[in-house]
Amino acid sequence: MQITTSPTIGSFVAKDYRTASVFQKHGIDFCCKGGKSIDEVCEAKSINPDALLAELANVSGNQN
Repeated sequence: MQITTSPTIGSFVAKDYRTASVFQKHGIDFCCKGGKSIDEVCEAKSINPDALLAELANVSGNQN
């Protein structure tokens, strides 16, 4: 799974269920609000998108 800020939150979880734990940790709703992008949720929750993407890559095994 390529990690970018474009896909929706829901699509991350659909492709790799392990990413759900990262979204839960940050209080990001990946189910009902799963149509939002990483950029949208990071802006709304004041989360660094690069840090969130690094966490997602870590749990899905896509470390650089």
